[in-house]
Amino acid sequence: MIEHKGRIVGILISFSWITVLLVVLVPPLTYLYVGYERAQGGMEAGVSISTRLVSRLVNANPDLWQFEDTRIIDLLNDARGSKHDDIYRVFDNSGKIVAQVPAEIVPSVWPSLTSEETLYSYGQSVGRLSVEHSMEHLYITTLSIGIVSMVVGFFFHLGLRHLPVASLTRAWKQINYLASNDDLTGLPNRTSLKVQLEDYIKRTKGEKTFAVMFLDLDRFKIINDTLGHSVGDGLLKNVAERLRSCIREGDIVARLGGDEFAVVQMSDRQPNEATVLAKRICEEMAKPFDLGENRVVIGASVGIAIAPLDGENTDILLKNADLALYRAKSDGRGVHRFFESGMDALMQERRQMEFELRLGLEREEFELHYQPQVDLVSGKIVGFEALLRWNHPQRGLLAPDLFIPLAEETALIIPIGEWVIRTACMQASSWPFDTNMAVNLSPVQFRSDDLVRTVFSALANSGIAAKRLELEITEKILLLDNEATLKTLHGLRDLGVRIAMDDFGTGYSSLSYLRSFPFDKLKIDRSFVSDFIEGGSDGAIVSAVASMSKSLGIETTAEGVETEAQLEMVTTAGYTQMQGYLFSQPVSGAEISRKYFSGKDPDQVMALPA
Repeated sequence: MIEHKGRIVGILISFSWITVLLVVLVPPLTYLYVGYERAQGGMEAGVSISTRLVSRLVNANPDLWQFEDTRIIDLLNDARGSKHDDIYRVFDNSGKIVAQVPAEIVPSVWPSLTSEETLYSYGQSVGRLSVEHSMEHLYITTLSIGIVSMVVGFFFHLGLRHLPVASLTRAWKQINYLASNDDLTGLPNRTSLKVQLEDYIKRTKGEKTFAVMFLDLDRFKIINDTLGHSVGDGLLKNVAERLRSCIREGDIVARLGGDEFAVVQMSDRQPNEATVLAKRICEEMAKPFDLGENRVVIGASVGIAIAPLDGENTDILLKNADLALYRAKSDGRGVHRFFESGMDALMQERRQMEFELRLGLEREEFELHYQPQVDLVSGKIVGFEALLRWNHPQRGLLAPDLFIPLAEETALIIPIGEWVIRTACMQASSWPFDTNMAVNLSPVQFRSDDLVRTVFSALANSGIAAKRLELEITEKILLLDNEATLKTLHGLRDLGVRIAMDDFGTGYSSLSYLRSFPFDKLKIDRSFVSDFIEGGSDGAIVSAVASMSKSLGIETTAEGVETEAQLEMVTTAGYTQMQGYLFSQPVSGAEISRKYFSGKDPDQVMALPA
């Protein structure tokens, strides 16, 4: 410890001397340099201006100009202005002074700067104009600044050199702590975790078995966004405490950043011990957290890598644990998964698909198919839902469920979604003015500040009436941030577009959202229609939604209608619209135009018997 203190003091003394030199030298030298540049620039400008003024006089009277010293002095006084440190002189070709401002010059011991230009008369040199600038004021001020800097530097050096060694040691320890620990939870951070793992592997020569677990909190972002960052921070602290209570002495728990944690279990009985610990962590994280006035429920997904089987060095173990975590999150969250050799290949495949998604956007490989929406009273087509497809060059036409989740993870859904809105509106402009166009919105698009602007631009460019565009959202969007989401929804409503809640009935708070925002339409989730069994509970739910919507004055659409029995059920229940394979599967815009609008009266296009 004494050697450590001595090293700190030695470093500090060296640092103090360097600081003193900087404090003493930088201010005066900077002032001198800037002052010199300004003086030189001002002097050159003065020479140029004065030369032009005197040249006019020379050209007006080439033979007698040098005898007009009074007029020349007036010109030089005008050019000199308030620059009292400058001396202006005009010489003829013999070197004789024709005019000088000021008339009397006090000799100075300080250096000066001089600049001059030649006077011409019709291309012939007739003399020269010189400006001399005294540097006395600049040097005296620089010297004064230097003296003050020396005094400040001296006291600064004394203050640093005589700080208590104990204070310096405490500061050094605090710096080390902050560099290796998470400031919020007090847990080791990613850097510290790597150092401890590398040290353990080195001491045991890689012959000991242990488990590395990556832990990700489920639904943390929703809580952080809706209840505030202070509640989110409190939740992270509580999570850290529960994790500490789950591990044994010798194990390590660390926070990697955000809502990600890591646990290292030092046990030879693997993977059995890791399984027990992972289950306990998932159970503990699923229990409610009491955070003052708020009681929240989250969960955790855990990915596990076993050393040395899944990696013999720290970087590989951490990477493989992260791959296992990704699988756990993909398998439904709230579960644990061990690393498998094929996971790396899956991650490579995911990265490749991300690359191909970006490329597909550039190459315009996406296309829209449209599914008709049918009025159940008149039997006529009243609109279409735009459904995205990816025309992949190798894999063919891909449905959205194969690439939309990845697009949302990587935020590519924002430019893709913008393209969908613009393309759907442009397509609608070629169809009858009384047919609507429905477009699905992703929760990620709602985090973009440009959504309202994008919709406005698409409407303006296509020329369709705003009321023809229907934007469909799910409850996931409303869970993001209630205040910000409602602001965006009202911004869209102010444009005149219609807002529909899609997949209604699948969330736990659907009814509460109907109170917070006046939706134009509800689309009951297709699962209630497709799972319909006569006399079953789904039929009762379908009827209840229709009855409630009617009382609220909201249109209703039944999705996924594929059989005559389902059609009869939703018609009897009182739904206003339907869509599904019973009438038409999604097809291209060209096919829609050919089939329904090519030379036909839109009023005569019947989807169902009247």
